[in-house]
Amino acid sequence: MKILLVGHGNFPNGVTDVAKMIVGNIAFLKPISFNENDDVSDFENKLKAEIESNSEDVLVLADLFGGSPFNVAMKLASQCTNKRVRVLAGVNLPMILELSSYPLNDCDIDFIVSKLIATGKEGIVEGFQHLSLQNESQ
Repeated sequence: MKILLVGHGNFPNGVTDVAKMIVGNIAFLKPISFNENDDVSDFENKLKAEIESNSEDVLVLADLFGGSPFNVAMKLASQCTNKRVRVLAGVNLPMILELSSYPLNDCDIDFIVSKLIATGKEGIVEGFQHLSLQNESQ
């Protein structure tokens, strides 16, 4: 499975760098940035080349639902007939860290998508409320 991280500005590279700092090698992840002065068609060509570069299923993780990187990924996913391309929006660091724990070549893309959605949601907590709940259970 190929995993592409797309987003605005430095987001894809920043998240990738932080994940490397925490878990080490994350060679499975390819960041692709859409920068302020980039043309949408140039971004689309970059993403299309990555999607078509092999026969594996592709998971595209986007920073924002409805943003240009997400929209381009959805367009390309809908045109792909030779493999499965799934697109998730709203990616966060816990999702990337979760990916590092799976043998991606042996996992079904639908399994990974369901796990990442759950992990992404669980990664959003309000600090004081979370700490209060932990203290109450002790």
